[in-house]
Amino acid sequence: MLRIFSFYFFALFALHSADLLFSLPDAKATRFAKCDSTSSIGFSFTESIFQSKREETLKNIEKVAEELGKERWKQINCVNSLNLSSEEKLQLESVLEFYRQKELELLEFNSNYLLHFDRINKMSAEETLLTNQFLNAKKDLYALLYKRSMEYMLAQGDKFFQQKDYKNIYLSLLRLHYEYYSNLSPSLRKEILKGL
Repeated sequence: MLRIFSFYFFALFALHSADLLFSLPDAKATRFAKCDSTSSIGFSFTESIFQSKREETLKNIEKVAEELGKERWKQINCVNSLNLSSEEKLQLESVLEFYRQKELELLEFNSNYLLHFDRINKMSAEETLLTNQFLNAKKDLYALLYKRSMEYMLAQGDKFFQQKDYKNIYLSLLRLHYEYYSNLSPSLRKEILKGL
């Protein structure tokens, strides 16, 4: 079966990685093999980055977002350039939907993990509000990334959507995580990151 977009971004990103690249190792997918990514671009949210200078961390985040945007753009254009048949597009759409559902399950798992700290009374009211806002924004950004990627791979995308737009989505995701963790109390942040 065709495997594309294994969104291991929860290892993916929800569990502090930023790897959102696809993998197509199936024999039936030999046409897609050239679109595989072996890149290991990522950014880990560990307690040590909160000890670093903010400007330095934000520069690193921007650099990683740029690399992820370029890699995503390259992969999407590669798949799009294959001029898929109607049958192949349906198969691709089906596989992407399967991985989207897996991504949503992982995001839900991450949400439950974070909200667990509220249920055991380790979050202040402000941190609970911040967590809910963070989770909603994160879900929206993942949905946008998925939607744009799928539109492009199925050649239905907005012709004016560019590589920099993917970079901006990644940048928003990375900054969202950084700002969220930065605004938690150090003890709560340390405990959350320890479990990721």
